[in-house]
Amino acid sequence: MSCKIAAMIGLSAMFVGSAASADTVDMKFVGVGKAQVVSVSGVYNGNVYAGQLNHQFSNGNGEGAALSGILPTFCTEITQLVTSSTKTYTLIGVPNGPRPGAGMGAVKAQAIYNLYAATSGDQNSSNDKAAAFQTMIWELVYDYDGSAGSISFNSGNVRFGMSSAIQTIFNSLKTLVTSSSPASANGLRIATNDFAQDQLVQVPNQVPLPGAAGLGIAGMGLMAARRRRA
Repeated sequence: MSCKIAAMIGLSAMFVGSAASADTVDMKFVGVGKAQVVSVSGVYNGNVYAGQLNHQFSNGNGEGAALSGILPTFCTEITQLVTSSTKTYTLIGVPNGPRPGAGMGAVKAQAIYNLYAATSGDQNSSNDKAAAFQTMIWELVYDYDGSAGSISFNSGNVRFGMSSAIQTIFNSLKTLVTSSSPASANGLRIATNDFAQDQLVQVPNQVPLPGAAGLGIAGMGLMAARRRRA
């Protein structure tokens, strides 16, 4: 299987934001970390890498200054591309992304906070765990409505074909998301660029964003590799 490649227009710098004090960081995709290939249907149809995406971070401003070197990320949208061209991303609160779009809102963001808090880094320990974690993030973004019944890997706006091992982990994550006490954001942000795939990042030493009640106001070269394989 080979990576599917698509050209990208390098216009993102025009849309980063005009405020000099914006929380920004330069990023470029440098490879896949812990991950498995899964099939997706619904909002996107095809095979994708589900799991860690390694990005090189540099030249951060504001909160972005705390991000540097190669760090693993998980994405919040399945329809855009990662890119190995260096582009400037803006760090925003999770309820406000992904972009373009109106943002996922407080309920979905809180579920993602719960997911990160409950797994506490264990999602990075194996390919299957990273894949289940990523598919759960997509499920929360595209299908979650606050009820456990809205989480399913094989129904809704996004559906996954994956191994039984990943399914088992996915179902255990569902329990963690819906039964946990509300967790804080703990530095979790979305790195957004209108012309590249948005990524979830944890900014070190940041004051947690407000809880669920206040979330609504929280603020590969010249080519790009779609995270899929044909």
